[in-house]
Formats: sequence, C-alpha cells, structure tokens
Amino acid sequence: MIELPALRSLELVTRGLTRDNLASLRVRWPTLERLVLWLGDAGNDDCDVELDDLDWSLAGERLPALRHLGLCGRGDARLLVERLVDAPIVKQLEVLDLAGTYLHPKELEHLRVHHDKLAHLRALHPSRFAPEKNVGPNVVPDDRFSPVYE
Repeated sequence: MIELPALRSLELVTRGLTRDNLASLRVRWPTLERLVLWLGDAGNDDCDVELDDLDWSLAGERLPALRHLGLCGRGDARLLVERLVDAPIVKQLEVLDLAGTYLHPKELEHLRVHHDKLAHLRALHPSRFAPEKNVGPNVVPDDRFSPVYE
C-alpha cells in the first residue's frame, strides 16, 4: 500500500497498469487534488484492469479533495465514457482528462448529449475528437500523447 497522506498530485504513466497497482492506491488521500492514471488496455502489456476495477475512483471513495481526474490511454473508451457522465466523482471535479484515449464518434456524441452533466468542468480534455462535433464549450482537445504510429 502506498501511504502518502500529504500527497497533492499523482500521475502513473504506464501501458500495463494492473489491478494490484490500483489496489495499492485504495487508501485515503485527504489532500490529493490531481490523480492521473494511464490505464492501458486489458490483455496488453500485462494490463489486467477492467472498468469495474475503477469503481472506487469513479465513486470518489477516499478522494475528498480531488479536482483533476485523468483516466487516460484506454483504447476502447465506450464504456468508460458512458460511466463517467454519471459518476459521483464528476460533481467535484474541475478537470476531466482523457488524454491518449481514442474517442470514436459514438463516445463524442455521448459526451455532447450529456454535456449538461459536465458543464461545470473548467476543462474536459479528450485526446481526439472530430472538430465538426460540438461537444461543449469547456472541451479542450489534447493531443499531448498521440501514439507514434499515427
């Protein structure tokens, strides 16, 4: 278990995040304001994280000060995006970061249709989006982490 009670920012960048990695994070983070997890895709690079493994973070368990959540680097974001718009944690966020996550037109449309649930965000960072889709005024495209093969 990682125990750093005064930690304010944590970013784990990997293509192979595991359930064991996530379990070590399920401690109380009373001052954590920024949490960015590079999820990877289950079955690739030792990643075994499924969407249900993120339930604690989407519920905001033990994250009372969190204002910036990044759930990044997921190849298939359909179910993630569907869950995010109704996740309890979203209400306390200022920034939702999906950098490095490929968003298909259906995910973008879902974000657009449910933008009222995300309108309070200072910034929503999808890594890829079709410019013709008006997702919302707080959407800031983010191509910081584009794969090198694109």
